[in-house]
Amino acid sequence: MKERIVTPQLNTRAYKYAALLLHKVGMKVDEYGIKAVLTAAGATTEEPYLKAFLLAFENARHEAEEKIICDLKIKDEEPSGMAGLGALFG
Repeated sequence: MKERIVTPQLNTRAYKYAALLLHKVGMKVDEYGIKAVLTAAGATTEEPYLKAFLLAFENARHEAEEKIICDLKIKDEEPSGMAGLGALFG
């Protein structure tokens, strides 16, 4: 079987699907895991492209976590609707 080289220019989906698969089964999304998934699929990766993908992946993950934390803080700070009704009838 001919080995295929996967680079972001040729197929970014391969990296994304490998990351999704690792996440879905509860494994850490890292260089070793993505290489293992792509090797099992008959593909190889080039180090600089894989490292760039992982850096972008980590940045996106941190931004998503920060947004969730901010949303939770805002939700905790909002007054409940019942307090307003109590003031009307209290």
